[in-house]
Amino acid sequence: MEVLVAHMKVNYLAKFTRSIAKLITKATLILLLVCAPVMAEKINFIGINSPPYAFVENDHPAGINVLWIDKVRIQLSYRSDIYVYPLKRAMREVQSNTASVLFGLARTAERESNFTWVTPMYEVKIGYVTLSQGKSRITENGHKFRAKYCVHAGSPMEQLLTERGETDVISLLTDERCLDMLEQGMVSVWFTEFNVARYLAKQHQVSTELKFGKTLKSMLLYVAVAKNFPAQNLQKLEQISDQAKELNETDTFVSLRNFQ
Repeated sequence: MEVLVAHMKVNYLAKFTRSIAKLITKATLILLLVCAPVMAEKINFIGINSPPYAFVENDHPAGINVLWIDKVRIQLSYRSDIYVYPLKRAMREVQSNTASVLFGLARTAERESNFTWVTPMYEVKIGYVTLSQGKSRITENGHKFRAKYCVHAGSPMEQLLTERGETDVISLLTDERCLDMLEQGMVSVWFTEFNVARYLAKQHQVSTELKFGKTLKSMLLYVAVAKNFPAQNLQKLEQISDQAKELNETDTFVSLRNFQ
């Protein structure tokens, strides 16, 4: 009898031990799933308002950069949306949100430490845009003159003018406003990206022909994320972005030719 009781106790203890082990295993898996840096349920892709690269048309994001990022977006295993914001808001949104990805951002020394740079998209060219010779309606002493240069506020072009020691500069929130200032004879030079100028001149049916100077600087547009963007998410984003870069290279330059 004593042997039987002892045997029953051993069986009960073994079953109890196995049950505890299963509970510990399940609890460990749950903790791993909760704590691991898994892909977020939803990611917001943020573009910078700069036609023809990114803009809002009929309440929907549009533009070359939007087409580029869309090929990245559809390969991801989570829900995602695309938004287009002004430059400063776009950067602020991504820096404060680890579930956001910024696309179409120029990589500059000033911004270098503020983001993790995921992958380059393609190169753009910037320089001076003026009214065609003989059609300028202003001189530096003209009564309508407000500044020599107009530039998109917060852009690499503004930074470049500062580095060159230029002080006769007016910075505006959009390139559209700089184009208006140039056409109205309130500035003599619009410092911008050439495809932006061509596109806006075409869209706004500018009556005066524009003159494009030589390329003063070329720079790459990048996909970027916050410095604390989860490492696992970053690795997947890098892999998919590299694939999309190969797919988009031809499409991008075909699209760009439409604005030249």
